[in-house]
Amino acid sequence: MLNNWVIYGDMNVYKHIFITATTILLFGLLISTGEAFAQEMDTIEVKQSVFVMDFSASHKKHKKAAKSFTDDFETKIIATEKYDVLPRRGYVNILRAIKIEDEIFGISRLPTDLKDSLIIKKTDAVFFGRLTLDEASGEFELEVKLQPLDLNKPVLKKAQLTFKLGIIDDNESRKLITSDMIKLLYNKEYISIKEEQLDIIEEKLSTYRARVKEVIDVYEEKIDYLLMLPENKLKPHLAEIEQKREIFNSIWNDLNNNRRKYIKNFGMHWGEASRTALKYVYSETMDDFHPKFKSYLNYLQTRINNHRMEKFRSNKKRKEAKNALAIEIKHELVKILDEDYYTDVDKKINAFLDALGEEIIEDLKEHN
Repeated sequence: MLNNWVIYGDMNVYKHIFITATTILLFGLLISTGEAFAQEMDTIEVKQSVFVMDFSASHKKHKKAAKSFTDDFETKIIATEKYDVLPRRGYVNILRAIKIEDEIFGISRLPTDLKDSLIIKKTDAVFFGRLTLDEASGEFELEVKLQPLDLNKPVLKKAQLTFKLGIIDDNESRKLITSDMIKLLYNKEYISIKEEQLDIIEEKLSTYRARVKEVIDVYEEKIDYLLMLPENKLKPHLAEIEQKREIFNSIWNDLNNNRRKYIKNFGMHWGEASRTALKYVYSETMDDFHPKFKSYLNYLQTRINNHRMEKFRSNKKRKEAKNALAIEIKHELVKILDEDYYTDVDKKINAFLDALGEEIIEDLKEHN
């Protein structure tokens, strides 16, 4: 009985130790997981919560246009994905109560019930807009600012632009004006994004041209071996050529398979004219030069294979034929980079990239 009790007691001790150790381990895991989660949360960008106040107008007959600008601006701001935008439809009754002649262009002028509601919603800032007609010049001024709900904090963003009276009722013109306003408010960000998109396209096109040159170079370097070496010694040279061609095909596949995405993303930030220019460069490179170059490489490989299979009366004749063909092919390879169908594409790519680079410089000058 005693022995049984001792064994049972020992088992309880072990069980207790196991439970304690498991508890400590789980507690440690919870702490480490919590810390990891907290660190992850720290890295997540928390968007500011904003509200777009109805734009005010200097005259009640332009209130409808101001309302259209408000709607267009809210849509554009949501599309930027920079903020959590509180939907104005939840404040219809409050906004309706505001008199037409009231000009609300700052936190201090917000109706108390609206401001209280925004505070409850933990809103960070409010966009205000003001549409003013200068009778003398016949031009409208549109001014927009983003002001924190906390009056002790400075205005976050502010921009203004002018446009002719005659286009106020044109829907398409208003949308373009709104787009211009967004660009003014986020000029630095837009320039940065444009530079990023330009860098992507420049890197892709430059890589493609570099890969073309690498394929030409490797064939020029290996052509004597390809024409003369026996099969058992040819493998490392073929492997090197295959590697260069695979790398070349890889950049082409990237450019070709992602053509729509690259052009679309580029056009979103550079505009229609630059998007069209990129489409043209793409077409000249992918649809014109590349098929010609690929066709030449296939033709080159056929000639190499034919030479290797050809029967010669003597090794001397084989060597003479090899030397003649090698010289001919090397001449062709060098000439490719001087041919119109390559140099034209090269010039067009350079002109395209140079023009966009100049535009970036002008954007930076204008901003500064």
